[in-house]
Amino acid sequence: MSSAVPASVLPKEQTQVSSLRRFLLLSIPLSLVFFGAYFYAFALGVRVEQTEIEARTLSAIQVASDHTTHDFETVSGDLRFIANSQFIHRLLMGTSALGERNAIEQAFLNMIKTHGIYDQIRILSVDGDELIRVNYLGGNSKVVERNQLQNKAHRYYFKQAMLLPENTIYISPFDLNMEEGEIEKPYKPMIRFASAVYDDRGQPIGVIVINYLGEMLLQRFRESMKYLKGESVLVNGSGFWLSHPDRSREWGFMFGKNETFGDVYPSAWPLIQAEERGSVEIDAHRHFFETLRPGGTQLSVSQDQQNSISPLIIVVTYDVPAFNWDFYSRKLSYSYPLLFGYPIALIVLWYWSRASAGRADAERGLLNLNLSLENLVGERTKELQATKDATIMSLASLAETRDNETGQHIRRTQQYVRVLAENLQTHPDFVGVLTDEVIEMIYKSAPLHDIGKVGIPDSILMKPGRLTKDEFAVMKTHTILGGDAIDEAINAMESSLRNEGERTFLHYARDIARYHHERWDGRGYPDGLCGEEIPVAARLMALADVYDALVSERVYKLAFSREKTERIILAQSTGQFDPRILEAFKACMDQFWAIRSLYAESGSACKSERENIGELVQSSVQNQAEV
Repeated sequence: MSSAVPASVLPKEQTQVSSLRRFLLLSIPLSLVFFGAYFYAFALGVRVEQTEIEARTLSAIQVASDHTTHDFETVSGDLRFIANSQFIHRLLMGTSALGERNAIEQAFLNMIKTHGIYDQIRILSVDGDELIRVNYLGGNSKVVERNQLQNKAHRYYFKQAMLLPENTIYISPFDLNMEEGEIEKPYKPMIRFASAVYDDRGQPIGVIVINYLGEMLLQRFRESMKYLKGESVLVNGSGFWLSHPDRSREWGFMFGKNETFGDVYPSAWPLIQAEERGSVEIDAHRHFFETLRPGGTQLSVSQDQQNSISPLIIVVTYDVPAFNWDFYSRKLSYSYPLLFGYPIALIVLWYWSRASAGRADAERGLLNLNLSLENLVGERTKELQATKDATIMSLASLAETRDNETGQHIRRTQQYVRVLAENLQTHPDFVGVLTDEVIEMIYKSAPLHDIGKVGIPDSILMKPGRLTKDEFAVMKTHTILGGDAIDEAINAMESSLRNEGERTFLHYARDIARYHHERWDGRGYPDGLCGEEIPVAARLMALADVYDALVSERVYKLAFSREKTERIILAQSTGQFDPRILEAFKACMDQFWAIRSLYAESGSACKSERENIGELVQSSVQNQAEV
C-alpha cells in the first residue's frame, strides 16, 4: 500500500503552515507589546495613586496652614487694636471717664465670643497688676471680679513684653497652661500674645495679654488631616509632638519625656528643619512638610524674638512601597483588563492569520473601487455645481432682460460683494460670520438680487422717466416677490432633503433679494429693518447695487464719474449703509473701479458725466438707489 499523501491535502497543509508561520511572527511582537503595556499600566497606576496622595496631602497641609496663619493674624490685629485704643491708654494712666471701664470689658466679652479662639484677654498695669481680665469658661465669657484680679509682674510674658519696643508683639512657646505650678486639667494648650502699651513720651504704661486657645488650632489640624492615609503630626521646633495619632506621645516636653520626631526619623529631621516646605524621601519613608512661624512677616515681632520663636511644623509621613511580590499582588487589579485581553488577542490573531491569505487582494480591489467611486462622485459634484451656477446666472439674466440693465450688472455686483466681504473678514464684528464658505455662497447667490423684477409690469419696469409714487410702490414689491419665490424653493428643498436648519446659498439669495433695499437707519423697504436686523449679505448687496447704479448709464441718466460716485456714497448717504461696510468700501475703492472697468458695458461704459443734469438726474439717482 502506498504511503504517499494525497495531492488534494497538500494545499490545505501549506495553508496551515503559512497561517502558523504568520501567527508566530505576529504573536511575538504582540507578546512584547502586551508585557510592555502591562508594566506601563502598572507603573502608570502606581504613579496616579502617588500623585493623588501627594495632591490630597498638599491640599490638607495648605488648609491647616491657612487656618493657623489666619488665627495668628487675627490675634495680632486684635492686640494692635487694643494697644492703640485711647480708652486703654486712659485706663492705664488712671484718667478714664466714668463708664469707659465697663465699655472695655463689654468689648472684650464680644471679642472672645465672636472669635471663639481666645482663653483670656487681660490688661496689666506697668507694675503687673491685672486691671481687667475676661475669661472664656465652658462656652461663655465672663469678666473677673476686681477682688479676684492678680499681680503678674513675675510672669515671663509680662517681663518679656515690657522689654520689647513699641508696636511689637511677644509670642510665648506653644505649651500647656499651668495653674499654681501644675498643668491644668483637662489639658489646655496655649500661646500667649503680649504687647506693651506706650504713652506719648515713649514710656511703657502697661501690657495687653491675649491667651490663644491652642486646642482650636489642634482640632482644625486633625480635621484637615483625618482623610489622609499617612501619619499626620504637628511638632514644635525641637521635634516634640503637639498632635500625634498616638495621643500619649503629645506634649512630651511638659511631662519629662525626651522622645522626639528626630529620634524616630533621624535622617529626615535635619532635612525638614533646613527647608520651609517640601517633601523628603529617605529611609523607605516620604515626608511632606510645611513650617508655620507664629512670628511671620504678617506679625510685628522683633527680630531677636523672631529668631527665638519655636516654629510649628506640619509633617505627613508615608511608607515608600517596596516593589516585591506582595506589592505586585496588591496592585494586580491595575492589569486585569490586560490579563483577560491577552488570550483573547491570541485567539483573534490566530483566526486573522488563517483568513489573511486573500485579504490583501480584497483590500486592493476595495481600494480601487473606492477610488473609482470617489472620482465619479467628484465629477458628478462638479457637474451639479456647474449646473447650479449656470441656472443661477440664467435666472438672473432672465430678470435683467426685463430691465434696462445688462448682464454685466449682475457680474459687477457679484464681484463688488465678494471684495467687500473679503475685506471685512478680519473685522472683529465679522470674524466667524464671513467665513470663506459663507462668502462663496453670498457670491453665488448675489446674481439673484433682482429676481423679483420678473413680476413687475413692463410699463413700470421699462419706463424711461421717473416713476410716480404709485408706480414706485409697485416697483418696491420686487423685493417681496423675489424673497417669496426663493423661500418657496427653500421649503421644497428642505422637504425633499430633510436638512432643516442648514443654511444653503438659497438662504443667502433670499436674504439678498428681500432685504437689499433696507437701510441702516430703518427707512428702507420692504420691512423697515434697521442695523443688525438686516442680514449681512443684504447689507453688502445694498452698497454694491447703489455703486453700480451710480457708475452705470441708465435711460434716465449718464454714468457718474468715479469721484462723484465715491463722494455720494461716502458723504451723501448718511444712514443708508452699515458704517463698517462703508469703511471697507473706502479701503477697496480702487478694486471697485477696476471691476467696473473690467465688466464695462460696450459703447457706454466709459462715458463721462454730462454737465447741467440738475435736479432731475440727482432725483433719478436717488430713485435708482432706492430701487
